[in-house]
Amino acid sequence: MKSVAVACKTINGQSFLFPNVRAVLFDLDGTLIDTLELHIEAFKWIIEKNGGKASRTQIEPLLGMTPQDIIGKFLPHLSDEEKWDLAIEKEEHLFDLTEKIKSYPGVISFLKSLRRWGIKRIVISSTHRSLVNRLLSAAELTPFFDDMVSGDDVSRGKPYPEPFLKGLEKAGTSQQEAIAIGDSIHDVASAVAAGLEVIGVLTGKTGGDALKNKGAKCIIESFQSLEVVDMV
Repeated sequence: MKSVAVACKTINGQSFLFPNVRAVLFDLDGTLIDTLELHIEAFKWIIEKNGGKASRTQIEPLLGMTPQDIIGKFLPHLSDEEKWDLAIEKEEHLFDLTEKIKSYPGVISFLKSLRRWGIKRIVISSTHRSLVNRLLSAAELTPFFDDMVSGDDVSRGKPYPEPFLKGLEKAGTSQQEAIAIGDSIHDVASAVAAGLEVIGVLTGKTGGDALKNKGAKCIIESFQSLEVVDMV
């Protein structure tokens, strides 16, 4: 494969170059697809159904963690098995809420460019694998990815490094030849802990300063600010 770079135009108009990229590891919800409001609604539903109380402002900062970890914040008395069962029920409810999921502007064009250059594309999601597959299919993104790491695949989810380390294994490359893209502080913290350089995208619920403070190297408004370039 030819040596290529990902060029990133930051929100303040500066340019940043990530050289020698052989894999890009993507968060899903809030990064590639517009589903965060659905997640918040589904979390509120499952927590309140089981006797807890949760507000939007309490849930928003937790997005990016595994569903069972978020549920455990509000229903700490449950066993791990009970949290897992409620997480599955929550995600089934989320999909029932969904009529049409769309990817954010520039996502498909960027994924096509990566595929054209032979760069591996891996989804790193805290969501269960069955729902990740359904969301990717609904957004018509399935053909653009080589593999995924889901919440089912890790013992410690974001912000711990395990999800992105497993993503590197699936991509068959090193930290020096891969980058991560995410919209939450948990995405950034997890990827940085795994030794990756990170692009923070402002399509989610998190501001640029918070993403930068967690270690994101480049902050962008949308995927339209990214380009794959030949390193000749």
